[in-house]
Amino acid sequence: MAHIRISLPDGMGFALLSDHELTDTAIIYVHGFWGGPESTWENIVYYVDRLGGAPFERSDLFFFDYPAQKDFLIASVSFFRRFLSMIYPNPPEDLFSVPLRDIDWRLQGTEGLWLTVRHPQPYVRAILVGHSLGAVVIRRFIADEIFQLESAEAIEPHSILRAQLRLFAPAHLGFHPAAIKKVLWSAPYVGPLFHAIADGNRAFEDLTENCAALTQLRREIEKAASDFPAVEALRPYVMWGRREDVVVVGRYDSDPPRRIEEDPPDKDHVEICKIRADYDRAAYFVAAYRELSA
Repeated sequence: MAHIRISLPDGMGFALLSDHELTDTAIIYVHGFWGGPESTWENIVYYVDRLGGAPFERSDLFFFDYPAQKDFLIASVSFFRRFLSMIYPNPPEDLFSVPLRDIDWRLQGTEGLWLTVRHPQPYVRAILVGHSLGAVVIRRFIADEIFQLESAEAIEPHSILRAQLRLFAPAHLGFHPAAIKKVLWSAPYVGPLFHAIADGNRAFEDLTENCAALTQLRREIEKAASDFPAVEALRPYVMWGRREDVVVVGRYDSDPPRRIEEDPPDKDHVEICKIRADYDRAAYFVAAYRELSA
């Protein structure tokens, strides 16, 4: 069994589609500030089919791309909502037909020939994976979805509110101001810094510690968790690194302490979610849903 990479429409990222006919899970990755669908989750394309135990064998992986640093949180959430509506719970059939020339550049003379990855079925579960700002986008989306909920019984079987959340170094309590200055003036970010200034620093405004956007988000999530304690999407699994110095480390009052990794890896804010030859924990943290569901 293997995953086949495809580009998603409208420049919204890419996907790794499994050819396993029993695929039943959509895993959606949301990068953070100045991240990207490839750079944030580095090496996952290589490792997706090389991990012991084949944890992603029956999962499709979707990597959402959006202009994280250019928009206010509410705009990023709107993009994310549109993205999810395209793929979950009913992925479009044409997504699974791929031109042969896109599989391997060496397949010359195959114009007009297509490969059917598999015959898609509705997903039975979703895993939402966020890094830094991406985690905030996911939690804001969940808060908006649950705002209209009258009772837990009203949640449909394939509702996104039944999704599990896997959050890497979430920025849901904001950035450390001192750390931001350090990151901004480091060589790789000097260019993006000026773009951020030109764009009005929109994302910065929504990620300042104790700002209105984050304060409102926390209040709504904690209330929703009290009103609907059985809603899975309100109870995230969280992983921090030991060398986290960019975002404020902490949880909402409603976040289960036992869902926070008790032995954080020796990684910093950027490294925590990447897969390396000597570090595959980030992959199994996401793929653990099958063990938890067993």
